[in-house]
Amino acid sequence: MIDLIFSAGQMYQFFVEAEDHGSPQLKSNAPIEIYISSDDQEAPLVQQKNTIIITEKRRVGDIVGRVAVVTKHLVDFRIISGLTGDRNKPQTFAINKEGEIFLLDLWRIQKLPKYEFTVLISLRENPQIVSHSHITVLVQHFQSALPSFETSLYAVSVAENQEKGTSVVQCRLLSDGKFITDGQYKFDHQTVVKYEHLFEINKYTGWITLVSELDRETQEVYNLTVHAEQKSGHLTEVVSNTTVTVRVSDCNDNPPVFSQPQYQTAVNEDAFSGTVFLALKTTDADVNSAVNYFIAEGDPMGRFKIHNNGDMYVTKPLDRERVANYELVVAASDGALVTTAKVNVEILDANDNAPVCEEVIHVNLYLLFRN
Repeated sequence: MIDLIFSAGQMYQFFVEAEDHGSPQLKSNAPIEIYISSDDQEAPLVQQKNTIIITEKRRVGDIVGRVAVVTKHLVDFRIISGLTGDRNKPQTFAINKEGEIFLLDLWRIQKLPKYEFTVLISLRENPQIVSHSHITVLVQHFQSALPSFETSLYAVSVAENQEKGTSVVQCRLLSDGKFITDGQYKFDHQTVVKYEHLFEINKYTGWITLVSELDRETQEVYNLTVHAEQKSGHLTEVVSNTTVTVRVSDCNDNPPVFSQPQYQTAVNEDAFSGTVFLALKTTDADVNSAVNYFIAEGDPMGRFKIHNNGDMYVTKPLDRERVANYELVVAASDGALVTTAKVNVEILDANDNAPVCEEVIHVNLYLLFRN
């Protein structure tokens, strides 16, 4: 045990070593200097603990506090920072030669609510006699309105059969009328389960894109729910939701389809021109598709035609004795795609020919007369 009374004016220097119990064991050391002052060598008198309260609205360079010192000597000030952000590393606060603490970094005080560091006050003489003041800075964060999507409903239209990667719409967060970039975006669970094979959303930009082609004939409207998240300390919380309605616009990618692949019909051979004898029916999965009909094969003389509504009619005189049956191929077109069907037309006989004897028959008649 050293008797400090007889050690006045002496300097003691040594190292303190710290070692952990990990595997492998790691250790570190720090140099220590202890100066034993005499009674007439007084250290600067300071408040050992000092709490400063500031708001996040401060600006870089603003004075936030001052270390008051009572001494008749000139002194120097220095901040001793720790190893983490809340211990002023990297520097968020600095101190000038008057002992005034000022703000160096505005962004960091918006992230952390509390900072702690030590101010060292040393005499400008040899030896340097020092004092310490422990500084706590509390940052008051005023809760502003949570950010929200620019609209509660995005309504967009996408043409069917667009390729993978096609951009659909960008969802963005607004705060105080400005777009923000620190939000993260995702679909809700139900949207993921139902539509992850069709849509995806970029976590950081909010852009929704196609994963595969859409087919209007399979589904015309999709409703997607998007969540926006922000980090609050170590937690991530949902701050806003929106709905994206995607309506698939039609492309002509389906041909018209006849109601049956083959038709059987008949018409009298003495039917007048314009006589309708068959009504063709087609359906088209595409919307607003106008269908035109025509005869593709089997009627080289043009004895039949088809109205735009699908009614097949006679255009020229028919003669069963010459052609008793027509095997036609009819076609339906929507302007881009064509489909066909077969039509068998039987010509029914009409009594339009007198009987004809094939040879002359001679008959001998014997008349008997009586007297």
